Amino acid sequence: MTGKGKKQSAAATAKQRDELLSDARKKQSVPDPLSPENLKKLGMRLGIPVALGWVIAAVIG
Repeated sequence: MTGKGKKQSAAATAKQRDELLSDARKKQSVPDPLSPENLKKLGMRLGIPVALGWVIAAVIG
């Protein structure tokens, strides 16, 4: 009886380990740089300074 329990726990442990590894791989995946939310962030980071530069150039010129 104890042999079966150990085999089941070993199989369960291996299954849990595989699940944890697959979850870790999913978390480590590189985010898509062209996804809509990343494009919005990029637009905000670049758009505001560019707009300020245009305003300053218009005032000076």
